Order: sequence, then C-alpha cells, then structure tokens
Amino acid sequence: MKRSVREIILRLLIMTVGLFVANSGISLFIASELGSDPFNVFVQGLFRTIEKTGVLPGLTHGTVFTVVCLLLIVIFLIVDRSYVKIGTVLCMLVGGMILDFWNPILTPLVSSEAAMPARLAAIVIGCVLTACGMSIVIKSDAGTGPNDLVAVVISDKIHKKFSIVRICVDVAFVVIGYILGGTFGVGTIVAAFLIGPVAGFFLPRIEKLVNIIVGKLIPESRLKMIKLKNKNGMEVDILTYGATVQAIRFADGRDVVLGYDDIEGYKKGESYFGATVGRTAGLLAGAEFELDGKKYQLYKNSGEECLHGGREGFSAKIFDVLESTDSSVKLHYLSPDMEEGYPGNLDLTVTYRIDDDNALWMHHEAVSDRNTIVNITNHSYFNLDGQDSDSVLGHYLMIDADSYCPTKPDGTAIGRIDSVEGTPMDFRMPTQVGARINDDFEQVQVFGGYDHSYGLNPGSFTDGKPVKPCIVLENADRSHRMEVFTDYPGVQFYAGNSLGDGDTGKNGKAFTYRQALCLETQFYSDAMKNPEFPSIVLKAGEKYDHTTVYRFNS
Repeated sequence: MKRSVREIILRLLIMTVGLFVANSGISLFIASELGSDPFNVFVQGLFRTIEKTGVLPGLTHGTVFTVVCLLLIVIFLIVDRSYVKIGTVLCMLVGGMILDFWNPILTPLVSSEAAMPARLAAIVIGCVLTACGMSIVIKSDAGTGPNDLVAVVISDKIHKKFSIVRICVDVAFVVIGYILGGTFGVGTIVAAFLIGPVAGFFLPRIEKLVNIIVGKLIPESRLKMIKLKNKNGMEVDILTYGATVQAIRFADGRDVVLGYDDIEGYKKGESYFGATVGRTAGLLAGAEFELDGKKYQLYKNSGEECLHGGREGFSAKIFDVLESTDSSVKLHYLSPDMEEGYPGNLDLTVTYRIDDDNALWMHHEAVSDRNTIVNITNHSYFNLDGQDSDSVLGHYLMIDADSYCPTKPDGTAIGRIDSVEGTPMDFRMPTQVGARINDDFEQVQVFGGYDHSYGLNPGSFTDGKPVKPCIVLENADRSHRMEVFTDYPGVQFYAGNSLGDGDTGKNGKAFTYRQALCLETQFYSDAMKNPEFPSIVLKAGEKYDHTTVYRFNS
C-alpha cells in the first residue's frame, strides 16, 4: 500500500531517534580506545591501504566511509532496490554528524584515563545502544544504514536468523579490515559477537513498538499488502484489512482467487472475498445465542440472522503485522469484550505461510478472557482456471464427508445431520460441481444451489501434519489441482450462487454467476442453536487452535 507523506515523515523521525541511539553507542567504542565497531575497522583498513599508495593525497577517513556507503547503496539498488529507501541516504549523511556530536562529550569520560573496568563497561553499553538503535532504524522501515543492509539483505535472502548473519558479517568486516591495515582491540571482538545477538533480541520488540506508535498516530498506515513467495514462482498477497487473501498466483500468471485491486473494493464489497471471517462464520439464527445462562443479542445483517460475525466482523478489521518473512506473515487483532455483542476480549492471530510444495498454510489461534463462542474461517473464492474464467461448474470436486447439514430457506440449519448417500449432496467421489446443482432435490433448490455445511471424515490433518486431503478440487481438464487438509470438523461448500450482481473485481473483470466456489473450513454453521453439532464454545483461557492447508499442483 502506498504510504502517506505523514507516515513517511513519522517513520523518518523514528529512524532518526534510532540513529542517535546507535551512534551514541558507536561513540562509546571510539572513546573507550578499546576498539571500534567492525564496519569502521574495515573502513579504517581500506583508508590506510589507499593512503599508503599516495594516489589520493588529502584523502580522509570520512571520505572513504562515505564512498563505501555510496557503493553499498548502488550495489543494493542493483540486487534489490526495495531495500534502499530515503532513510538509507539519510543514515549515511546524518550518522557522521551525530558521531561528531557525541565524541567530544564521551571521550573525557571513558578515554585511556578511565579505569579499565569502566572502559569495558562502556564497550558493553555501547554494544547494547548500537544494537538497540540499529533495531529502531531497521524496524522504522524508512531505511537502513548501508553497512547494516548487508546483514539485513543476506538474512532475508537465505532465511537465516539476523543475529547469526550479523555475527558472520561483522567478523568478515574485522578480518578484511585487519588484513588491509585496520586496528582493533578487545572492544571490536566483543562488538563482533555481541551486537548481532542483542539486535536479534531487540528487533521483534522494536517492530511491535514501532507498529503500535505508527498505527496509533496514523491508523491508515496499518493498511498493508504483504507478498509471500516460494522458489517455484508461487505468490500469495495478504492484506492486513480483514487478514485477507487477495491473490494466489502461479508462475504461469494464473490468479486462482477472486477479489479486488485495492482496499476500497474490499471495504465496499459484500461477498467477503478472501477474508478472515469471525467471530462466528456462517449464520446464527435470530442473531442471538445463550451462554452460561445469559442471552446475547447480535447484529442482524442478513434478514433476522447474524452473518459472518455481524455488522463489522473480522473481515472489516485492520490486523497488525507481528512477524513477516518472504514466505510467512503473522497477523494480530484484539477483539474487545462485547464487540458486536460477543463476550470476552478475544486475542486472535492469523498466520499465513507458503512452502516449496506450493502449499498455503493458514493457522487460526485465539484466546479469550471470558467464555465466548468462536468459529473462524477463510472465505476465499476459488477458480483454478484463474480469476478471469467465467464459471466453476466444470470443476471436479471431492469432499470426504458422509453427512451434511440441511438448511431452511433463510439459510439457517434445520438442526439435523443427514447422510449424503443417494443425493446430489454426495461428493465422496470426484464430481463436476454443475452435474447435479439444478436437480429436483429440495436442498439444492432451497438456497439456489450448494451452500451447506459438511461434516468432514477425520484423519485429514494429524499431529500438525497433512495426512490425506479431505477435499480435492480440479479444473475441467484436470490440469490444475488443489488439495485441502484441515483439523476443523467441517467445511461450508458455497457454489457462488449470489455472484454476478454487477460488481467488478481485479483487472476490471465483472464477477459472473457461479464463477467460483468457497470451501470454508470451520465448525458447522449455527452450532449454538444445535447441540448435536460440534461445540463452538471457547472457555476462558483455553486456546482456539486450528490449521487449514491448501496445496496446489502448480
């Protein structure tokens, strides 16, 4: 998402605070006379090597520092320009000035006249301040010091912990600097092995703090799109708005989920495209439920019923990014007590991850401080031929379910579990979605097609691992395949019966009738009114913990 000028300025201010803290730590190194930070040892060695040649008379240490930083910026502009931002140049220009401010203040305190314990303490404090300040700079997301970019980029590209990569980079700087003629002391060795681990401690905490500060002062800044990718060219775009799956793309350009090009589409749309739905997915009859002897009234947003959480469910909330890598993102939302009428402060995290087997993992985890009800799902609409295709009726579908929940004309559950045997509801063998969708059978006519909860047979997802697919979807020529694994007890199969109302999606494509289908892994719809259904009651302090995996063949 494009950042506003206000957010850019705020992030630059946060970064400047980090520069001030980091350079105060570096000044403690210099003043202690026990060694400098590893990057400066490298610059010092390079400066002395050039100085010995006499090729550039009048050359200064500061000039070499600036030139090296500029070269690093150019290199990273070539490698991956997304890492180089306006703050990167600011780091280079301002860092030296801050050092010049601190050096005369700190030198009298920790120079050679100070006792050795005090000088060693200055080194340790300097390491902590450098790591803390460096973490603020990195997590401001406004830019990174050119030397720190080395560790950041390598860490991201090889998917290794920043702390380990930073140690390796710092040791390399020290060794090369020493070979070139730089000097170092015990403080440099301490810095090389301490700054990385300390930064590794600070980074996630600083990221959370920066997100809170920016999010509170500029709420719209929390609207983001996070791109996940694997080595096969598969990409998944995740929006913080509604913890939404905006796109699932493959190397051939196919985007297999419906949605919109921008946030505004999701705000105005009513089809919950790709959204995380809750607190309770599906319909709650009468928009009310009883828990622990008390009746709770919810918002009626579908006739007399409550649909997908209420007037403004999770699909319309902005989630915060807790952690993010090239292949995963963890999103967080705190739903306050009595939001939409539900009791309890519900602390929710939604994690998306793609692996190199072309599988998208979705993990829903929540804890409440009061007894409440929870039934969360993802509401993606799938068409394996791509979101530009006009119909999903030719797709083959297998659902490993012996039973389903019949519905009333208003969409709420009748309150019993029926066998699929001998009915158009039976998808235990791969069957084209459109083969029986218009049959003379009450349950496919009562709601204009399929929109039913199925009770999945157990054994799909065991001990945290996908064992066998409980759902398989294939396009008409069976060239593209999606397997679904889950530990949820059911799935809501919806065949896109309400699509095609004139709404327009990605690339200006108008949605068409039954263009895509939903496979919403969850508990059965309207479970609170039907005691024989698996319970959606979440006790205070207990963990709601469910995983769904979508695995694609290409």
